[in-house]
Amino acid sequence: MRGLVSIVAASLLSTLLLLNLLHSLAAGWRPLPLVSFVLFWAAAAFAVWRASRLFSVWSGARLAREMDGGLGLKGLVAAAFEFDGGGDRVSAYSEFLRGETVRRAAKELRGIRSDTFFVDTGRPAWGLAGIYAGVLLLLLLAFTGGRGGELLASITDPTLYFSRRDEPNLIVTSGDRTVLRGGSVSCEAVNFGATSGPVDLRISSVPGVWKRVEAAAETLLADGMELALYRHRFDGVRESFRYRFESRDRMTEERLITVINRPVINRVSARIIFPRYTGKPPEAIGTLAGRIYALGGSRVELFGETSKRVTGVLLEFGRVPDLPLEPVTGGFTGSFTVTGDDTFAISIV
Repeated sequence: MRGLVSIVAASLLSTLLLLNLLHSLAAGWRPLPLVSFVLFWAAAAFAVWRASRLFSVWSGARLAREMDGGLGLKGLVAAAFEFDGGGDRVSAYSEFLRGETVRRAAKELRGIRSDTFFVDTGRPAWGLAGIYAGVLLLLLLAFTGGRGGELLASITDPTLYFSRRDEPNLIVTSGDRTVLRGGSVSCEAVNFGATSGPVDLRISSVPGVWKRVEAAAETLLADGMELALYRHRFDGVRESFRYRFESRDRMTEERLITVINRPVINRVSARIIFPRYTGKPPEAIGTLAGRIYALGGSRVELFGETSKRVTGVLLEFGRVPDLPLEPVTGGFTGSFTVTGDDTFAISIV
C-alpha cells in the first residue's frame, strides 16, 4: 500500500510541477485556473485508476502464488484475470478454450515474483517512486515562489475562472528597461479583461514604499477587438525604480527600470595631415583642449577615449552637416577635411 501511495504522490507532484511551469509561462491567461483544475484532477483520477489496477494484478499474482498446485482455485483466479472485462461473454468461449486459457494463465502466474512487491527488502519500483516523489516535492517548493497560493486556488476551486471573468486582466508590455540618467522611459500595460474601474501605476525607489502615478488610458484596436492601454512617460529619470499596475485587488508583477550613467569623454587627441603640396609632416595633438589651426584641405583625424563603451558618436559642426564618428573599443575615432572656419562639438550615447 505504501508503494502505491508513492506512485500516486509522484504522479500528482509531477502534474503540480508542470502546472507551476504553465503558471510561469502563461501568467495572466484567463482560462488558466479552469485548465489547471481540469488537468490536475484528470491526472489524479488517472493515477488512482492505474494504481488500483496494479494493486489488483499484484494481489492476484500473490494469491495465485500461495494456492496449492493443480488447476483448482488457482486456475479460477488466473482465468478471472485472463477474461477480465469479458463479463457474460466468457460463456461464449468453448470449454476447451477456457481450459487452455486457465492452464496458460496459471503457468504464467507461477513465474511472477510477487514477493518482491510486498516484502520490506523488495519493491525497487516503489522505492524509486518514493525517491522521485521527494525530488519533485523539493523542486516544487524551490520554483513555486509567489505563485503557490494562486496554483493551490486554481486546483481546489472550480468556480475561480467563472468568478474572475469580469475582473481586469492587466499585462505589462513595457517590461524591464534600461535608461540613461536624465533620459525618458515609458511604462505600459494592456488590460485584456473588464475595463471598468480605475487602473493605477505604482512606482517604488525605496523598498516597501510605493507612490501612485496617474496612467493615461488609450484605446487600441487589435484583430477587431478594442483593448485598453495604460501608459505613463517619465522624463529626466535620475534613479532606478520598480513599478507595477493595479486595478481593484489585482496587481501585475513588479518590473524594473534601471538608470545607468552616460559615458564620459576622458580625452580627445588629434592628428593633422596637411596637404601634400605644403611638404609639412603630420602634426599630433596629444590632448585637444581648444582650437585647431590647419590649412584648407587638411585632414583632421580624431581619437577619443571614453569612460565606457559607446554606441553612437556624432561630430556636430556649426556650418556644415554633422558627421558620425565610429565607436571602437575604449572610445571612438573618425576624421574630417577642413574647408573653412567652423566650430564643432562631440556628442556620445
